[in-house]
Amino acid sequence: TNPSIETNTSGFTTSGNELAFDGTGDYVSMTYTLPATGTISVIVNILEFKDYNTLWDCSADANKWECWINAAGALNMRTGISTVIGNAAYTGGKGKWATITMTWTSGGNATAYLNGVAFGTVVATTDASSGTTFYWGGGNAGNTQGNFNMRRGTIWNVALSGDEVLAMYNNSTYPQQGNVTVDHLFDEGIGTSVADSSGNGVTGTITGTATWKIDNQLNTQSTEANNGDYSLKVNNPIMRNIDMELHPTVNIPTTITARWADGTAGGSTTNDTYGWTNGSVGGFAF
Repeated sequence: TNPSIETNTSGFTTSGNELAFDGTGDYVSMTYTLPATGTISVIVNILEFKDYNTLWDCSADANKWECWINAAGALNMRTGISTVIGNAAYTGGKGKWATITMTWTSGGNATAYLNGVAFGTVVATTDASSGTTFYWGGGNAGNTQGNFNMRRGTIWNVALSGDEVLAMYNNSTYPQQGNVTVDHLFDEGIGTSVADSSGNGVTGTITGTATWKIDNQLNTQSTEANNGDYSLKVNNPIMRNIDMELHPTVNIPTTITARWADGTAGGSTTNDTYGWTNGSVGGFAF
């Protein structure tokens, strides 16, 4: 028997598209300068550890305002200074969706997060400009492009708190929408442009052979226990805290063999086969 699955995703909307960067000449560019105080957050599926798998960078300097994963699987970030934030093991693993976030304040600290948990902080007191163009995937000629799939890229002009970053990861709740300056949802599924849902018109332009994919939004795996109940594993960070019910389906044959217990009229002391009440003769229902 197999369970049927019902999901309640009210309040959550997505078309289920993503953009696949193959690591060779693929990136998304936008005319945009990062704010003095802000947050960058992306939802990505890392497909390769290499030197270097660039997730974002800028036009001003290949060694500033960037995020990458190296061949050893270490996740690194920089603001407008050359100091690396974190250099921590990318525990998300290849082939799994992850939320990667960096926050910074003008004259204050910059903090790096993986799946809502901070893993490094540096003092960023002399941040240089990011230039006039910002990239998803590594558009600066001094960097190498990344090999990953991307579901969302968002930039704020405020530094989100640790609680807000964690809530964003756990609940897909994006805070302080009035302070969102770029929000690329990758909903298009076709074409060479990525729309900005923040309302600020920061359209992304796709360069290279990046391809659109339909995201497997609900990757479920059910397991039957000895008592006939089912456990369910959902592996997708984009759809979190959804209501779910399992309805086991019992496979009953189209005919059954019945024996009357007392042998009274209409019954039999031998096994007789009866059909369902589907119009066939002698049918009955439970």
